[in-house]
Amino acid sequence: MKLIDLEIDIPKIEDNLAKLSDITRLEIFNTDEEIFNKLDYSNDNIFLEPSLFFFIFEKANNSISIELKQLLWGYIDNDYKSGEIDISTDSEGRIYLPNLGYFIYLPNKKLQLKYTKEGKYEFYNLNEKIHPLVLIKNIYLSSSNIKLCQHKSKFLENECSATFNEPIEETLSKYRSVIDESWVKLKKIAPNFCSLIQMTTREIFLFDCENQNSFAAMSYFGAIFINVNNQEVNEVFLIDDLSHQCGHIIFYALVLDAQELFLCHPGTLLSDLFSIADPRTIYDAFHGLFTYTTVLFSLEKCYDSNIFSKIHQHEIIGRIGFYLQKFEIDLNYMRNAAILSKQGVSMYKMFEAGFTYLYKKFNQSIANYSYQNQDYFFNYKQFKAINSD
Repeated sequence: MKLIDLEIDIPKIEDNLAKLSDITRLEIFNTDEEIFNKLDYSNDNIFLEPSLFFFIFEKANNSISIELKQLLWGYIDNDYKSGEIDISTDSEGRIYLPNLGYFIYLPNKKLQLKYTKEGKYEFYNLNEKIHPLVLIKNIYLSSSNIKLCQHKSKFLENECSATFNEPIEETLSKYRSVIDESWVKLKKIAPNFCSLIQMTTREIFLFDCENQNSFAAMSYFGAIFINVNNQEVNEVFLIDDLSHQCGHIIFYALVLDAQELFLCHPGTLLSDLFSIADPRTIYDAFHGLFTYTTVLFSLEKCYDSNIFSKIHQHEIIGRIGFYLQKFEIDLNYMRNAAILSKQGVSMYKMFEAGFTYLYKKFNQSIANYSYQNQDYFFNYKQFKAINSD
């Protein structure tokens, strides 16, 4: 499939997803052979569980926050659930069992979980049985297999040190209808892109936080994290951020070995190659070309669809102009002949062609817009303050 002029190699993504599932298979086997033998070995869906990638990351750093059995319990057939497992609640008292759902108790507690012959879950604290807890089932983005997470990820708390303005379930409750509608519209105008997102993205965390931007990470592969803080959370904002963060996941799935794109080390700093005060690496900049492409692809589809209001069209064209500016800057960096391999050059030419097409299409519309009050991420509140519709 094509995103503007960028050809997406679907078979390569499928092959790389299989490689990633094999990595977690081996890690589970080496960590706990007993629980591994209770899983459906052939089901890649199990082994692409996002929290398993974070488990591997934490294990490598000797800092495991959730036991492997808790992460896999919801994937074990009930006939094979036996004995007790150690579990923990998060800082809001949620017991997260992937593929099953949540139970709520007290914050930051260590408990034991037992599955009875009657098909019930029993919880114990120091051998004392806890009053029955009610299962809260997982919820999903409208007409999709993508989970809308209701818990504070240990990744956000431990690795990002995120300071939340409200519990994640409250943020999700506020914006559940608008993210569903955003997805419905994106599926209508870009169905193949949404199929690609569903192939690679498993979870969405909506959160309100002042010290962590929206992001996706290889160490929590398959999940995206969208920060709504200080934003007008509407369909345009969410389509933009969904396309951006899911674009990261697609890129991770497409390029497992970053070195294949470069002649020099992917971690080479832009500031070492150019006289600029930019903290990013050449990998960061090249990766950015990919996500500019996924975002601009969706925004162009939105602009052409005629299903958005006049004010939303103003925001769409404003965002297109913002990303085209950033796109052009990073294209110029990556044009350096000492940076990209043959494979990297091939992808770069597709990025460049996409930029050229969009610039010709939108240049007159965006020529008079000012972006002087914008930060690294686009903010429509700030944009409309100095740009009339």
